[in-house]
Amino acid sequence: MVQLIEITLEEIQTALDIIDEAKQHLKDQGIDQWQNGYPDYKCIKNDALNEKGFFIKQNNKILGYLCVDFDGEPAYENLNGNWNTEEKYVVVHRMAITKDARGKNLSSQVFKLVEQMSIQKGVYNFRVDTDEDNLKMQHILKKNGFEYRGTIWFDNSLKIAFDKTIKFTMNRRKNIMTEKEKCAKGLLYNANYDKELIELRIRCKDLCYELNQLVPSDIDGQREIVPKIVASIGKDFFVTAPFQCDYGYNTFIGDNFYSNHNLVILDCAKVTIGNYVFIAPNCCISTAGHPIDFETRNTGLEFAYPITIEDNVWIGANVTILPNVTIGKNSVIGAGSVITKDIPPNCIAVGNPCRVLREITEEDKIKYNK
Repeated sequence: MVQLIEITLEEIQTALDIIDEAKQHLKDQGIDQWQNGYPDYKCIKNDALNEKGFFIKQNNKILGYLCVDFDGEPAYENLNGNWNTEEKYVVVHRMAITKDARGKNLSSQVFKLVEQMSIQKGVYNFRVDTDEDNLKMQHILKKNGFEYRGTIWFDNSLKIAFDKTIKFTMNRRKNIMTEKEKCAKGLLYNANYDKELIELRIRCKDLCYELNQLVPSDIDGQREIVPKIVASIGKDFFVTAPFQCDYGYNTFIGDNFYSNHNLVILDCAKVTIGNYVFIAPNCCISTAGHPIDFETRNTGLEFAYPITIEDNVWIGANVTILPNVTIGKNSVIGAGSVITKDIPPNCIAVGNPCRVLREITEEDKIKYNK
């Protein structure tokens, strides 16, 4: 799978080596592009510092370099022609493919990745330019749906300017899902730039903030706000501030719920909490996880798996519940536990990772009456 991986300052020289190889390739073809010193070290360093420089990678092998910029290109303000739209756009600069990767349709794959990145940011316009004598790149651009828009003066030479509208119809095209839909299906998704998910998070966090500003005596205010945060909650609940939640719409809570200070629910996936569940201070219920592979993780992808806490569960202080876990009814979780796997009903479990210590028996009913 081809990926775009952001470069670090330590990798600038590797990017420059790719650029230098591409300069020689252009020179050998009689193309004047990049023959005046550009792009240079300062240029690539700025890309890295501004989080715009990316390696093109496949199976951990570097195949190329490019700059992906959402901040606009000043030279495009002086186009001798007309852009398709004046709305926000993405632009690719300094794309260079290694010798071994040329002729394998890599540029088209890269353009698709940039389009996916743009969609996640809510940007649907794509601009690019190339030298007037770089006919091969012009052919690639036209093949990928770019249209000629005019000329600009950039890098001390005349450039041919192209743009395209990134086509994306939510929930219409086969095999295309929103990031929210991917999340709900347990697929990798990107929540960083998706407008729908960002708006849902902000709404939830604003309500949590409102809840956490209430004076402790304002019980009525709490009972009014909490049902606005979560999808559903039963009768006779008490949530002790501060309380934090990611989305709210994925959290379903039963009757007689109690949580002490500093409960955090990261409900990217569904969180189901039964009746008479007690949660001690400083607990975290996290449906969210990230890929082990750093390259995949660094692209912003994550996953979410559901968590279920059945009836009559008591969770001790400082417990963390990780994705894809069910805690069986009537069980007790010891303080400080990290729950990575299902806990059966009617038991006491403790530890990191959390393991069953023993079953709860009839003896436990009379323990405190002796």
